[in-house]
Amino acid sequence: MTITPKPEQERKTVDRAKQHSKILFLQQAGAFNDDSSLSELRNNIYQARGRSETDDDVSS
Repeated sequence: MTITPKPEQERKTVDRAKQHSKILFLQQAGAFNDDSSLSELRNNIYQARGRSETDDDVSS
């Protein structure tokens, strides 16, 4: 015997999952809010890539 949820129950479940996902994302992003090492990390990443953070080349 299979129990099939009603469409409104499925919608509520999806809505709750989306809201939960959004909350988790915002909490994780907020964890880096006061991290003073991010600027140095970002600079090192761009330096390793061999380019600047902004693309000053407008040759297109």
